[in-house]
Parts: sequence; structure tokens; C-alpha cells
Amino acid sequence: SPSITASQRRCRGTSKALDDPCGERTRERLERYRERREHAMMSGCTFSPRVDARSEAIMSRKLSGMDSAGTLYDALYEDALRRQDKQQHYAVVGSCARQAAPQ
Repeated sequence: SPSITASQRRCRGTSKALDDPCGERTRERLERYRERREHAMMSGCTFSPRVDARSEAIMSRKLSGMDSAGTLYDALYEDALRRQDKQQHYAVVGSCARQAAPQ
């Protein structure tokens, strides 16, 4: 039978899997890799958006009026419904004004 030294008694690859059975270190390593790759892609970008003070104030008011317990999806959905109601209201008001106008 061949002679097997102590270093060869362990099966390669198994020891690393046993050290991190849930793969937490692997996930962390992959996340760091993704972050480095994204940073490298973005390093060539020169565009840097700036929001003026007026727009910032408008968004602050809108965000403060949102229900913080709900999700962003819910807030956007409710905003779309409000806009749709407002559009329908203006359509009715506009048709009434056209009917009332002398011809």
C-alpha cells in the first residue's frame, strides 16, 4: 500500500467547506467583489447630479407627508390613484365648462 503522510490524510476542499458550512464568508467575499467591480465601473463616470434647493424642498414635503409605516410601492400606488382622480376631476370640470360656454 502507498505511504500517506499526515498532510495528505485530509481530503482537499472539504476542510474549507467545514470551516464555513453556511457559506457566510463566501457571500461576504462575493459581495466585496461586486462592490469593487461596481466601483471600478463607476470610476469612469463624470456625471454628478445636483438637485436645486426648490426641488429638494418639494421632495421633502412629499416625503414627510407619506405614511412612514407603508412601503414605497404603496406610497407610489396611492400617489398614482390621487393623480388619476385629479385628472378625472379636471376632465369633468373641463367638459362642464365647455358645455356652459356660449356658442
